[in-house]
Amino acid sequence: MGSRGSFLESGGFSAPARWHTVDYVDGIKVLAPKDPKASISLPERSNTPGTAYVAYGNHEAEFEYSGTTYVLQPEVTGGKAYLVIWDCSPDGQCIAKHETTMEGKIPQSVIDAVLSEKCFDGKSFFEIENDITVTVIY
Repeated sequence: MGSRGSFLESGGFSAPARWHTVDYVDGIKVLAPKDPKASISLPERSNTPGTAYVAYGNHEAEFEYSGTTYVLQPEVTGGKAYLVIWDCSPDGQCIAKHETTMEGKIPQSVIDAVLSEKCFDGKSFFEIENDITVTVIY
């Protein structure tokens, strides 16, 4: 199921946490790598506040909608790269998945395809974006 354990303070299971909280902006936790030598890059553009930034910059985001937590993240499965949205409820499942490249940034067409998927009770992310709360950006 991707790297959902990375959202835990401990890094999940026995994995050490690679991030630490540096600030909160409008209730969104801002994280930085614990390794001071790790590079951080910002995306060149953003169409959807918060989430397009996350996807375009190959980052991850956790957000809440209608009482459920979701994760938008790139992941590699079976040697192929995907941009996915996971439902993080106890019986969580991947609700949107589109193949992308493993080289460079995620193409805008893939971001648009994932965010246009009608996977939130028949609505796309674009239709609910004003009703979500982004809780963490990695």
